[in-house]
Amino acid sequence: MSRFWRWVALTGYFGLFGWLLLWFAWLEPPGHLPVALVLLALVGPLLWPLRGLLHGRPYTHAWAGFLALFYFTVGVFHAAGPM
Repeated sequence: MSRFWRWVALTGYFGLFGWLLLWFAWLEPPGHLPVALVLLALVGPLLWPLRGLLHGRPYTHAWAGFLALFYFTVGVFHAAGPM
């Protein structure tokens, strides 16, 4: 894996991590659930591949891509849902 694509992946990973924290903790906190529970459920799974991504392990980068599909699906669901 080239250094450029590794940095692109890490930028996307930390961007998603930061955006989720910002969105659910400050921009639009959930009204019916505790913020800590929502952050644990949505940001918690992003912590699993953190060590492998930081060490540049290709296998971890591959399955972290599958993990990102979950967040993409949730984003499409919210974008296409009722406003």
